Amino acid sequence: QDLHKDAALNLCKGAILCADRLVTVSPNYAAEIRTPQGGFGLDDILIQKSKMLRFSGIQNAIDDEWDPRTDKHLVRNYGLESFVAARRDCKAILQKKLGLVITPNAVLFGFIGRLTWQKGIDILTRAFS
Repeated sequence: QDLHKDAALNLCKGAILCADRLVTVSPNYAAEIRTPQGGFGLDDILIQKSKMLRFSGIQNAIDDEWDPRTDKHLVRNYGLESFVAARRDCKAILQKKLGLVITPNAVLFGFIGRLTWQKGIDILTRAFS
């Protein structure tokens, strides 16, 4: 396979072709880069690797199928009918566990990702400035 792209040599394509297996940071990203829009010209070889069962994505963050009704790690499970009260209780217990002042009106959020502009951390830091 030709590694040339215009006047440049595509080393990433060479690495993909030589790799026994490829693993991405998530199943969604693995699907995204197998499209012309997300693959930047590499989607065809990524599709071939996938057909050979040599390409996959692993979940490295919060599970997108998480269910607060059954999560065994929550101190109080909740659904639509108990959302407000149960979330309030969970937040207070988390604040206490983290050594924070228990403040019901405080904003409390988590961020899963690299601290880089690609993940939007620059937007968060500007919002809090």
